[in-house]
Amino acid sequence: MNRGYALFCIMILGTILLAGCRIEDMGPPGPPGPPVPDDGATDTVETCRTCHGTGEIADIAETHPDSTGMDVILSQITLTNPAGTPSVSFHAATADGPVMNLTVLDVQFMLADLVPADTPTSSWGTWSSPYFERWADESTSSSTPTGIFDTTDAANGNYLYTFVIGFGSAEALAEAPDYNETHTQRLLISVSDRYDADDNAVTNNTVGFLDFVTPTDGGAVTTSVSQRMFVTTEACTKCHGEPFQQAFHATRYPDTRACVICHSPLGPDGDRMQDDSAYLSVFIHKIHAAMDITRKSTGEPLFVEAVRGLGYNAVTYPRDIENCVVCHSNPNDLPLGSGDKIDNWKNHPTAEVCGSCHVDVDFTTGENHEGGIRPNNTCAVCHPATGIGFGMSVTEAHEKTPPDEMNVPEYNVNLDITPPANNSYYVAGEEPEVRVTLTDYATGNPVDSAIYTTGQDYPGVSGGGLSVARLYVYGPRAWSVPVLATDTVTDPNFDSSADTPTQAHSLFVDSTDILVTTDSSGFGYQLLAIPDDMTAGTYMVRVRIGDYGRINDEDYQTESTAFTTIQIGTATVSPKVAGNACINCHGTATVPSHDASHSVVFDTDECLSCHDQSSNHAIPLANRLHALHSTNSAGDIYNIEGGNRDYVHVTYPQNIQSFLTGQLTDDGLPRCVGCHTSGTDTYKTMPYMMPCVGCHANPEFSDIGHMRQNGGPF
Repeated sequence: MNRGYALFCIMILGTILLAGCRIEDMGPPGPPGPPVPDDGATDTVETCRTCHGTGEIADIAETHPDSTGMDVILSQITLTNPAGTPSVSFHAATADGPVMNLTVLDVQFMLADLVPADTPTSSWGTWSSPYFERWADESTSSSTPTGIFDTTDAANGNYLYTFVIGFGSAEALAEAPDYNETHTQRLLISVSDRYDADDNAVTNNTVGFLDFVTPTDGGAVTTSVSQRMFVTTEACTKCHGEPFQQAFHATRYPDTRACVICHSPLGPDGDRMQDDSAYLSVFIHKIHAAMDITRKSTGEPLFVEAVRGLGYNAVTYPRDIENCVVCHSNPNDLPLGSGDKIDNWKNHPTAEVCGSCHVDVDFTTGENHEGGIRPNNTCAVCHPATGIGFGMSVTEAHEKTPPDEMNVPEYNVNLDITPPANNSYYVAGEEPEVRVTLTDYATGNPVDSAIYTTGQDYPGVSGGGLSVARLYVYGPRAWSVPVLATDTVTDPNFDSSADTPTQAHSLFVDSTDILVTTDSSGFGYQLLAIPDDMTAGTYMVRVRIGDYGRINDEDYQTESTAFTTIQIGTATVSPKVAGNACINCHGTATVPSHDASHSVVFDTDECLSCHDQSSNHAIPLANRLHALHSTNSAGDIYNIEGGNRDYVHVTYPQNIQSFLTGQLTDDGLPRCVGCHTSGTDTYKTMPYMMPCVGCHANPEFSDIGHMRQNGGPF
């Protein structure tokens, strides 16, 4: 049965139960016709907009809202030292202008001493890396003192705070006995988010920093001496989004420079942080490597309530954990200053940090370590950043390593398309031709022309005809279906009432497709003339090439692919519904759910070649991704039709609503903008059942039509 029709029938069954909805409002079911406007739905088939459209009784924009708060920027941070007591001034503003109504209830201040590497401490040992030792934490909580908060110039967004605890005071030394005025100090200013009378966020949590050396002459410090960013905030938010969703209390301190002040093996929390392996350089590695954490002193399992009560061993980190540069990077080329430490993972490896993942190695006894005992954290002696050492270099072991031979493409694929006459976009009547040529992946030399002129060979036979040579042409982005080829929705002979459009088109010379133009110069395909009524927008062209092919999971050669977009009817590029969110989190590695020979990257443009709206071959992407990321197996059309995929193990790192996980934002509403980052809002203005059922289908009911949040059908 046509998948789209099957889902529609199930939806109809659920919707018949609805009071006030008429069956005639639905319109007759049917396979997809020509591409529809860039709105993601049609009124004749989908009626979600009747209740969930803009301004309706359950407007998606209201039930799945964007973040409402504005970001606050803290600037002009200045610290002075009158009579040995820190006094801090700062300016607070949003894009709309100064923040004029901060009170002492909204702000927290911390100060910490950066104890240099190899410095013996009074209580917490000697460490081969510098760590912060917090000595002042002043806010409005009952356990901390509150200084004087001067709001005299608040109308201009200017504030002044004077600490209770002074530099080197008895109170400070009780918390941080290793304080030294020659050390670098860090000031943290944390401003809480604030809400209006309707509980809408007005401003978001924000932080500001100043790294300085204690001004002993009573003067002022206005510029940082160091940033000390081992991992940038932007690297974290590639997956966790703004602001650090699903990361415990990171929304309160949304910056890695704040985390290291408390998550340190030194200072008032140092004993607990060491015992619990919770100081940041160890803690973060263990979390993302999906390791259970136990208290060293008692063996008690810790953080068991994390990740839906499954503990950190349930984390499904979406990258290769051995590729350190995924996190230790500067994705937006930020001007981090002289203190940038994002390369320390390879320039300064230490036993405690390396041991956070290499848990089978005991560096103090030498167990399972070919280098023997390394008590002084001298990892770099044997493991330099690059080059030759007594052991493997850190980069060689932990940067993106070359794939094994089976996962190396056989060819470089050159994809060319006849350019549009206006050099910008194709118009009605144009008939572009697709040409595909190959060069050897290893040498770059052109392949023998026999590759093109020999018919299809069998998988596992190397040389001569290939095993795979397929072309996909599809679009537009918001509602992709196969187009401009034989048996697609734009083929004049296509019968939309009876036919399912063809996705993949053979490029072999022995193909029965009359549009194949392959000859000794390369593979070729003459696209159909662009019809007058074709929806304007961005379309995609993708090719898959394979020679050896796939015998089994252990005997294959990965495919060679090429991809491009084309513009039809307009030069304006249609935004991806989900932007580049998939790549930001997963990278460009091959999607692991496909067999290894089938090279598919985490890019919705390429996934849509099979996971389109044609009801041919693969579940529509709009359904599969929502079901998977909400861990709602019951919402996947494949399972609705009798399949057995199980997504309960998935741990999505942002807030999303799911009947199974219960993950929600602070205001109890799910967010869609974590993935829908391109700026287009069609996902909320034009809702339709395919994506909605992915999250909202309830596993307790065989009728997976409309469901209430409490689990009952309407």
